[in-house]
Amino acid sequence: MDTLTEPPAVASRHRSLRFRSAGYWLATAAVAGELGLGGIWDIARLPFVRDLVTHLGYPSYFLVMLGTWKVLGAAALLVPRHALLKEWAYAGAFFTYTGAIVSHLTTGYAVA
Repeated sequence: MDTLTEPPAVASRHRSLRFRSAGYWLATAAVAGELGLGGIWDIARLPFVRDLVTHLGYPSYFLVMLGTWKVLGAAALLVPRHALLKEWAYAGAFFTYTGAIVSHLTTGYAVA
């Protein structure tokens, strides 16, 4: 059934669901992309990432552990369904980002 023959309320609901789905996947792709790329940089121990983590007081092996969890979290977010797995991945991302904020604030690391 196309939108020309559907009642206006039904057509509006379908349009709303499409926008909601598109918004969900755009936000999910952004978070998964950041986690995945950041995780790869951590695992590779890129010099600027390694220097930053060392400046914050963490050992360099922490990058491999954190990077591995980031890549796994990104993959979990992109797998269809599995709501509990996605919930844990988002929780891990939340802990990663808030931990980074606290680390920067407590070490006096320059924001700009």
